[in-house]
This record gives sequence, structure tokens and C-alpha cells, in this order.
Amino acid sequence: MHEQQKTDAVRLAYIILAHTDPAHIVRLCRKLVAGADVFVHIEANADITPFEAPLRNAANVHFIQPRLHCRWGGWNAVAACVELLRAALHTGEYDRIVFLQGADYPIKPGREIRQFFARHKNTEFLRACDVTASQDPYFKEMCRVVFFRNKEDLVHKVLEKLMQHGRIYLRSGLVPVDGAAPVHAYWGSAQWAITGKCAEYIVNFYDTHPKFNRWFDHAFPTDEMYFATVVMNSPFAASTAAGGPEPAQKGLVNWRNLHYFEYPGSIRVYEEKDLPFILNLPELYIRKVNTAQSTALLDRLDEMEKKGE
Repeated sequence: MHEQQKTDAVRLAYIILAHTDPAHIVRLCRKLVAGADVFVHIEANADITPFEAPLRNAANVHFIQPRLHCRWGGWNAVAACVELLRAALHTGEYDRIVFLQGADYPIKPGREIRQFFARHKNTEFLRACDVTASQDPYFKEMCRVVFFRNKEDLVHKVLEKLMQHGRIYLRSGLVPVDGAAPVHAYWGSAQWAITGKCAEYIVNFYDTHPKFNRWFDHAFPTDEMYFATVVMNSPFAASTAAGGPEPAQKGLVNWRNLHYFEYPGSIRVYEEKDLPFILNLPELYIRKVNTAQSTALLDRLDEMEKKGE
């Protein structure tokens, strides 16, 4: 009993970026809220009503404002994530804050997830490699090409393609830091699970380093770089699961953290037939699922948790 009380006492929050599939987001929130507080950002161009209305009576689910237009790989995904962290930090003190995207789902029971985080209370689950130090074009373009992912006009799109495919490097690869020497840029998976103390550090850094932030407005993929760069240049780098940066590897699947996903060209969507495979995974979460293809799978997972299987 003492061990159960100890693990169940882990203060857990989830932050979620979503833009589509309201039925799945409602289901995800109802699943998570049994043992955590949940904070959700809905993309500005989406109708929030079908997301928010079914959850109005869920006291621990919070839809944040303002809502931003988040283009894939652009700066606003970072800004929205920081606002989710800020909302969580203003609401309570959490041992663990887990970032999910709208096509994610837990594949382990809630109690098992809390037990995992209780065993790793001070570990930052964020992985990354140093892209500034790499001479491989795959990594060099991330921090040396000027990207315009927040611009939607044809001129900027063409200009970006020309610089990317022509390997025109207009930047040194170093990230300027307000009032300090520039630092190396890092890249890894966008999905992470950090301690509340690390979350406080990130929000404070974001608020006090506008020059650093502006550099990422022209980087790509921004959400896979910003948090990695902040953490790997901070005292929290030594507390990451790997103890700091890891050797560079191409391919996002090599940077799985607590999420399992497959990325053969587009991220695979899991269905009921995948249940035996999923049950044998060590990860806590899976990406990617949706209402149209994955409902039967998620029903099975939920039923098994309910029965204690």
C-alpha cells in the first residue's frame, strides 16, 4: 500500500498540441485526466467547439488561449508549447510534464506510467544530437539554411527551396544568446517528458532571450530543435536519460524517446491488428492513431486497463 501511495502521488501534467480529429482528442483527454491535469492548445484555424464542448465538465482539462496558427515545422508550434507549459506551471507544481501531439495515445496503464515516472523522478526524457558540430548536409541545413516556415507566400516558399536544395548556407550554425556567447544547436524528437523544474527553466529562458528565440524563426524543424537546444545548453543536460547529447544519427525513428512510432515516409497509423505488437513495446505512448482507423485498437487497450490485464 505504501508503494502504491508513493507512485500514485506523482504530480503529472500533459500538454497537448492538436488541430484535427476532435473525437480522438476528447477520448485522449478523458483517458489522461484520470491521473493528471491536461492542457490543450487547438490550432487557431480549427473550430474549437467540437473539441471543447464535450469536456466542459472535466475540471482538470484546460483549453488555453491565445490560439496560434501552427504551420508544420514553424515557430508557432514552439510558442504554443511554451504557452502550454506556462499554463501548467500557473496551475500547479508538477513532478512531470509530458508533451503529446494530437495523434498520440498511452499504451501502458495509467498506474504503470506513474510508477515509471516515480522511478525516474529527476530524469529529463529528451534526446538530442549536436547539429552545429556536424559536417553532414542532413544536419548542416537545419542550422545554416534560412527557412521561412512561417511565411505562406510563394516568393518565400521558392526562396526557401532554392537555398535548401542548393545548400546555400547563410548562417554559421551557432545560435546567438542574449548577453552571452553563441551556442551549438541541437536536434531530436519533438516528443519529450520533462520535470517541472526543467519546464520552469525553459519558460524563463524563453521569456528572457528574444534574440535566441528569433534565430529559431528561420530554423527547421523548429519544434525538434528549440527545446533540445535550450536543454542541452543548460544544467539539465546532465539529467537527460543519456546524460547529455548523443552521437548524430539520421532519421527521426532513431530518436524515439517514450513514444513509439514508425516513419517509413509518412508516420504509420496503428490499427487493431497491431495490438499484439503494441503490447510488447517498452514505450509508454504510441504515435500515430486516429478515430477512423484506430478506434477498435484503443477500445481494446482501454478495456484491458479496466480489467487490470
